Amino acid sequence: MRNYTFMDIFRRRRRRSSAKTISVDSSAITTDLCSIGAKYNTDKSPYSLNSTCAKHRKGYTAVYEMLFGSLRNKPVNFCEIGIEAGASLLTFSEYFKQGNLFGMELSAEKIQHCNNLKIPRTTIVQTDASSKELLKHSFQKTRCTFDIVIDDSLHVTEHQLNIIEVATPYLKSGGILIIEDLYRKDPEDVFASLKDFIEENFSFQSFIICHHENRNSWDNDKVWYGIKR
Repeated sequence: MRNYTFMDIFRRRRRRSSAKTISVDSSAITTDLCSIGAKYNTDKSPYSLNSTCAKHRKGYTAVYEMLFGSLRNKPVNFCEIGIEAGASLLTFSEYFKQGNLFGMELSAEKIQHCNNLKIPRTTIVQTDASSKELLKHSFQKTRCTFDIVIDDSLHVTEHQLNIIEVATPYLKSGGILIIEDLYRKDPEDVFASLKDFIEENFSFQSFIICHHENRNSWDNDKVWYGIKR
């Protein structure tokens, strides 16, 4: 009997257009991205005991290592929407050493703080996820198409829908879009209003519960993961 790996399951499920939920427990492993994330205290790493986001910790980094590992040493275009104190941008700047990074943020104060960090190969752009027009303008300013876009902004469903709709044209074919911090109890039809759009533009989508024994959250450690056609 064959033992299927995590990525085997993903490849087999890429034929499905509707989003189902996968649960991953990474408690037994520590990846490079986990360690880098802990170094900068991003709440994406379950080992960030003093995370910059209210000491929350989520099991994202081990899952992201599996999803992003093949891109690590490539000149990827990476974007994070919602930059908080810059911990995750610092993390991904170190992880993607050849990457071209963009952070998008509403708060002028947070933008100034992150600019002061002088994060290598990183540009900060002001945006507002509540406005599709402003989001589109922000993506246009980057003059990029992206390998990876992560939404870590205000976690409002309306904003998340805006980001899916606006960011998708700026993803490369095969590019990855992730919507973070969904609640485990959120239904699989949370993005139903964009069902046709998502199925037309993404070859694969899934919800992933990113469990880790060190997690400290409000059960909002689930992500939506999509691969652009």
